[in-house]
Amino acid sequence: MDVFEINTVLSKSKLEVAAVIKAKCIHSEQQHLKLLLDHLLSPSNNSIDDEEVLEWLSWLVAGGSTPEEFSSTVRLYDKATTCGLVWSENFVAYRCRTCGISPCMSLCTDCFHHGNHDGHDFIIFRSETGGACDCGEINIIKESGCCSFHGPHGSHAHQSLSASPTTPRSRSDTSTSSNNEQSAPADLLCVATGMMPRLFNRLIISMRDEHQRRIDQPLKLRPITTCKHNVDNNNDLHSSLLTQGHKFIKMLQGFADMGVAMRQVLIRSLTKSHAYTSLVLPLQPPNNRTQDGMGLQFNNFLEELVYWTVIFEFPEDLICLLLSMRSDFGYKEDFTRAFILQYSTISETILRSGDPEKLCKHVAAVSVQLFSIEQLAIQMVETMNLLPLLVNTLHEMINQTVSTVPHKHTKMKKIIVDCDHDIMKNNYYWPIKSDLKELLSHQPVASKFFQDENLIKTWFQFLSHFQGMNLAKFIKKGMPHVEQETETHIGAFTAELEISATPMWTLLSHLKDASTANFTKRIVYHCLHNLLMWSDFGSVNRGEVSFHLPLHRNLAMFIRQGLLYQGIPLEELLPSAQQQQLATIAQQIVRLQSIFYQILGRLWSRNGTEILNQAESYVNSLCCNSMIDADIFLLQAIAGSIPKNKFISLILDEFQVYSNLEHSSIDPEEQNIMIESCLLFCATLTSSRINLGMSDENLMAVEMSTLLCKGDKLHSELMELLPERCGSDSQLKNFEKVLAQVADFQAPHHFHQGKYVPKATVWENLYDPIHTLMRSSNRSEFQVSLDRYQEFVKRSNLISSTENLWPPFRINQSIPLDDPGPIPDPQSLLTSNLLLEVLFVILFRAVHMGNVPNFTIALSLYLIEMAISSVQNNSMMLITDDDDDEQELNINQTPSKLSIYPGTDFVSNLTKKVNLSVWLNKTYINKSVPEESIISLLLQLYVQLQENSANYTMTAETITSSGANRIGDGAYFVANLLNKLASEFPSVHSLLVSKTAVQDTSGEQREEREREERRKRAKERKLQLMTELAMKRQQFMKMNEDANSSSSEHFSSSSSSLGENNGAAGECEFECVICMEKGGSKFENPYGLITYLMPTSVLSHRKSHDPYGPVGISIEPFGTYWSSNVYQLFGKHFDEGSIRLSLPLHGGIGVSIQSCGHYLHTDCFNSYMNSLNKSKSCPNQRDNVVQLNHRKFFCPLCRQLGNSFLPIIKDALGLSLSSPESSEESDENELVRVLRKRTTLVLSPKQKLGVEKFLDDVQKIVTFTKIYEVDSTSNSCSNNIASSSLVTATTAQALSLVFLNALELESLKCKNIPNLHRSYILPLYSVLRYSYKSLPMGHSKRISQVWEAIVANTARPTSPSTSIAKAPQREVPLLLRDLNVVLVHLMLQLPYGTEKKYLKLITRRLLMLKLAQILTGLCVHLDHEDLISLKSSIIHLTTAAQPMIHIIMEYLSKSSSASISPFEIGQEMNELSPSVISSLLRNPQELDNFITNRMRPFVKKVLDWASIVSRNPITFMNEESHGPFHNNDDDDLHTSLDYFGLIAHTPFNTSLSAWLGELLPHRGVNNNRLSDLFMTQLISWEEPALKEIPTEYDKIFQSYRKLNCNNCNSIPSEPALCLLCGTIVCLNSFCCLDKQSKVSEVIQHTNECGMGSAVFLCIPSSAILVVVGKEACVWGSVFLDSFGEEDLDLRRGRPLFLCKERFQFLQSQWKTHSFHKYELKWFAHDNML
Repeated sequence: MDVFEINTVLSKSKLEVAAVIKAKCIHSEQQHLKLLLDHLLSPSNNSIDDEEVLEWLSWLVAGGSTPEEFSSTVRLYDKATTCGLVWSENFVAYRCRTCGISPCMSLCTDCFHHGNHDGHDFIIFRSETGGACDCGEINIIKESGCCSFHGPHGSHAHQSLSASPTTPRSRSDTSTSSNNEQSAPADLLCVATGMMPRLFNRLIISMRDEHQRRIDQPLKLRPITTCKHNVDNNNDLHSSLLTQGHKFIKMLQGFADMGVAMRQVLIRSLTKSHAYTSLVLPLQPPNNRTQDGMGLQFNNFLEELVYWTVIFEFPEDLICLLLSMRSDFGYKEDFTRAFILQYSTISETILRSGDPEKLCKHVAAVSVQLFSIEQLAIQMVETMNLLPLLVNTLHEMINQTVSTVPHKHTKMKKIIVDCDHDIMKNNYYWPIKSDLKELLSHQPVASKFFQDENLIKTWFQFLSHFQGMNLAKFIKKGMPHVEQETETHIGAFTAELEISATPMWTLLSHLKDASTANFTKRIVYHCLHNLLMWSDFGSVNRGEVSFHLPLHRNLAMFIRQGLLYQGIPLEELLPSAQQQQLATIAQQIVRLQSIFYQILGRLWSRNGTEILNQAESYVNSLCCNSMIDADIFLLQAIAGSIPKNKFISLILDEFQVYSNLEHSSIDPEEQNIMIESCLLFCATLTSSRINLGMSDENLMAVEMSTLLCKGDKLHSELMELLPERCGSDSQLKNFEKVLAQVADFQAPHHFHQGKYVPKATVWENLYDPIHTLMRSSNRSEFQVSLDRYQEFVKRSNLISSTENLWPPFRINQSIPLDDPGPIPDPQSLLTSNLLLEVLFVILFRAVHMGNVPNFTIALSLYLIEMAISSVQNNSMMLITDDDDDEQELNINQTPSKLSIYPGTDFVSNLTKKVNLSVWLNKTYINKSVPEESIISLLLQLYVQLQENSANYTMTAETITSSGANRIGDGAYFVANLLNKLASEFPSVHSLLVSKTAVQDTSGEQREEREREERRKRAKERKLQLMTELAMKRQQFMKMNEDANSSSSEHFSSSSSSLGENNGAAGECEFECVICMEKGGSKFENPYGLITYLMPTSVLSHRKSHDPYGPVGISIEPFGTYWSSNVYQLFGKHFDEGSIRLSLPLHGGIGVSIQSCGHYLHTDCFNSYMNSLNKSKSCPNQRDNVVQLNHRKFFCPLCRQLGNSFLPIIKDALGLSLSSPESSEESDENELVRVLRKRTTLVLSPKQKLGVEKFLDDVQKIVTFTKIYEVDSTSNSCSNNIASSSLVTATTAQALSLVFLNALELESLKCKNIPNLHRSYILPLYSVLRYSYKSLPMGHSKRISQVWEAIVANTARPTSPSTSIAKAPQREVPLLLRDLNVVLVHLMLQLPYGTEKKYLKLITRRLLMLKLAQILTGLCVHLDHEDLISLKSSIIHLTTAAQPMIHIIMEYLSKSSSASISPFEIGQEMNELSPSVISSLLRNPQELDNFITNRMRPFVKKVLDWASIVSRNPITFMNEESHGPFHNNDDDDLHTSLDYFGLIAHTPFNTSLSAWLGELLPHRGVNNNRLSDLFMTQLISWEEPALKEIPTEYDKIFQSYRKLNCNNCNSIPSEPALCLLCGTIVCLNSFCCLDKQSKVSEVIQHTNECGMGSAVFLCIPSSAILVVVGKEACVWGSVFLDSFGEEDLDLRRGRPLFLCKERFQFLQSQWKTHSFHKYELKWFAHDNML
């Protein structure tokens, strides 16, 4: 076809053309298809991502069907048994350790939940490198672990379930089975078979063209790294990334997703060479590289695609396409070969990449899919020579970092890795090392490594480059401090762990018995050979330090393996004939140990923190098993091959012990450090049993105990901090069993997670100070363990005094002679006469000079005691010194200059007397000293350490019990050592007898000694008891001070000072926390209270779950119901001004007022704020949600937040209630008179200014919340009424929150917090009353009218002008008013200190009105028949409800002309359900519960208000032995109701008739709607609470991860759940950002739902995000694992469950707005979350 014909074809229907092409292809006529593809796939005609071309290609493949129909048809032949979903980074997947064969096994979410993993050990994790689902891969996962769709017995019906739509992925669903079920008709895929090679060819051409364009543009590709530092720039950051062809690859991926049949077409096209050679031209190498025979010569499409995959840094979509077919084993082999061919290219690409870290992850994600299969790994090793390839590739990469250093004494040069190179610092070698480790984990592959002599030789030559790397030189005194701190130690330690230790532990795992002994010998030979070569010209000199000796550590661990598990004698591994060479090897390790202790002793401080970081890394949990433990074991092994005196001499020489003992010019502190370090090293060397055959379980118990002794630990911390053998988890097999033996669990509490604490047996038997020091990176960690040990001893009363407690050094059992073990006992080193000479001098200095620390003395005694144990058990001695025959070792050793003990008999040396006069005259003192022996020095030391300076006494009991207990002070351990010597050695016993007579255990002396001991113990017990009583007294006083002082002092004293002082109470005293002045609030300089104001919507989130409530309310929060129903309904019937005085305007939204309870003078507060403003030291410059008069500031005493100042004013208005009559009617009239009276309190200018500022702050927050806006058509409310309503609403909201806080905090046992909160109530009450009393006279009259209407009585004539019943019809009737609001108005109008009888009268009347409201609201919803049924139910009621109901029913019967109530319900959603009505009418108890549930909250509130107004709070309720109402018991409620006269059938007919009469004017106005008004009286609201969430986090994750955001209608990448209302919002996303205000959706929702404060659950991370104002913080998580730990960001992946205690704690903080009182890490969100 020519161009014209092609255009004609393209103009026709795609369906028609595709059908014709398919018909031709069926008859093997592919010429037309070829010509059409030549046009469509021509780079000159069309772009590779051209939409029209891609559509044509899809239709052509479909062959006469639509692409959707074709895809469905092909899927019919897809009988896959594997899943193969491929994902990229950040995808959430599962890993079941119970079902996995390979440790890298992963499952997608759908396969995991469709499988049975109940009770399995699984984790959920966020993939960092990408991966694929292994469900159905029976060589990776057990058959039982496959889901119901995959595996050999799957249903073969698993559909392509979607993961996250934002995550690149692919599903392979490929099976290698070739049964007839999977065969598709040939004609179905004939067009696809002809097209696929052309499609892959087009993709390769596009990649070649793109790469060539970049080559032609200079400086676009970063060159291979050859320098130490590479500078990235923006131009080449993404220079290697693929920019085109992604849509084309997506199309190919769509073909691959059709299933096995189509995937086989793709595989054949990719792997067959004839199609590639016929279509693709040879690839010419770039100009900047030479052709090396690999990487540029390809045999098929797959090999070149893999090459371009590497060049373009592993594009995610291309990787998904190639890996989606990996379930076909033949394809996997071809893909693995192609991948291996590009290893050299991979290393080069990593070095030139703009983002090498990400590239390394992608490489590892691909290779782990290949080499984790043993069969494939073996095949590649055999056919591709893979092991040498990996080693050489790794060697070539590291060779770019090496530098040559000339040796001082030879002409040879050392080749050392430069740790400052980018490759080392950034760990670019990690993917290749990971592949090598994965290969060596297979036993057959490891065997090939052991058998390859040349490969082993190459490997250890390669490791020798790391010997002595990162060398540091000692900076002497007087020289300048190191100029520049570096972090090269990170790269150095990482390199040794990754390149040396990880392969070492992997290889060791295969050497388990004698059958592999030859492998171990071969490894030891080559390692020792290379180590000796390095020692000849590359050893580290004195004054230099390198912590990196990988050859030493490999030698040590392979020797250990041969000795312990393979039965190889030590002589075969370390021949004693090579003593000189072995001593040289040991010298390097001892030199390292010496400098290590010097660093810990701060002697290398001039080298900066870098050297200290290296020392800490040397012993941390990641490195200790591979470094310090290996070093110690190698020394223990070498000590068995050379004479012990020579070995001890080597140690003393490297630690410079002789020079520090002999030269007085050396700094004493430095002397003590070096001597103590030497003794500590000797103790560690001889007591450590880590690698001497200790079982894994016992070793884990010791390691775990060491961690617990240094501090209580989380479960994850124990898992993480246990010493790790790189790449091996065998040491964790018995973890839980050992943990249960050594630790107790402490349950999580508040912010504290669940932790493990050591058991008593740990301190008594397992705590080993030597091992703790060995595992401590600094001395402070060890000191913490000692302090905790001392606390335990003191707490357990194990000894009388713990002031001078010594460390409990443990005595290990020496190896007996008949069971020598793999190596001689290291404790035998301690019998060396050279070491004993040093110990003698140390003890001599301690006794006669007193300049030896106690810890050094303790170590000296410990070494002697261990030497005794070694001699006692006749342990196999080390090689003895033979001065005549042995060859002098040339190791720069210093012979002993003391010459104290020329003999080698240990016992004789202990008793030998020595005169040190000559030595002392040369060094320290010029006086004669007596001859001393170690025994005599110990006796004198005992006297010095004994508290009463008593001499040592020896009894038969003490001798036989020596060493049984390791808890005691210095004198105890000295005596213990003497007792042990006496019991084991007769000569020592005789000597002690001559010096201290053996005491007779009978007679008068024994009795006298026992009496003295009893007196001493009694005195100690008395002292201890008195101390405990004193502590308890202090605790009791403190509790009293917090509970009583804060409550009665702040509450009662404030009452007496703020109320009217009629002589009953004196002036209240306050204390300014700045000037500390005490006194009353002065007129000219009043006191004030620090407060914190903020808007709140807590109460708006109350819900009703009352079983007797109206239909449809159970799911609607209080705020929504109030604003959407009540305001609109009342606004249509009543005047707005009346509404403001009758209903709460806030709907749950208002002001939260908090206080820390500390007072300041007004002048002191102003000075404090001025100083803060000048220094700009306000906390983090955080602004308030509302711009108040003050910025946020800290209380100067307790450092709690405040933002306002509440002045203390004397509320003495000169009003009093006095009535000569005592009748109830006269009391009611007196209240009317007082309520009508309007007075204004006179304030000083400072008081007035303080009040105005505080009220202005409250006004601003109220304005921010918009609680005064009521939707009403009427606008007749006056300014005065609006102002009073505003103050009323603010006061009601503040005090309601205080009450709510008290209840919530009481449930959490925080008894002090409510008292602090209550301290501001009375000052706030006074300030608000001052404002309230300043309102116009008309407002006072209106309030008095309300009271007159409440006490309406026909016996007392009421003025028609003042009667609410006579008021205009738009006045809200009393029975429809919210009595909380009425109560607030009355309390603010009453004078402070109102007598109790008046308060009782007000309370009684309000409770009566509340009861009438409830009963009327119930009756108006009943029809005529229900009212008749109600008459028979009220007979059993015990409250005043019975007569009230009769009156109401009589009123309704007179008002109703039909059988239906005139107040018939108009809205079905707010009606009482028939079942509720039936239950109430038939069961009197249900009716009583209905009334009680609605009375209880109001009774509580009325009593609290009465307490505030009363001069003596609460006590007025106890006059007749009736306690206040504190709980929910019905008995208490009935007691309170009986006290106020609501139990007896008191006649209420007059008042109730008047109240009912107020409803008459409204009968003709929307009768069917008025019944809804009574519904507000029937709803019982619960306390506000956060949204209930499932107990299992996985259910939340699966439920919300696919939900769409209501704003952008897309699935959020990071969804967050609002715990206030349950809305899903987008977190950390710009999709829902308000472009005008630049406010994120999270902040918008916070302002709308929570008035600036909200709590969110971050779904992907399980974290709780708290937003308060302009700040936010990560609170933690309410989901904990089975060990009581958080798992933010799913780092550990254990199943998480809701911690109810934590959730309640979070809810309490939200209710009380107390987040800022806790140590949370706040940050400014800048409206972007």
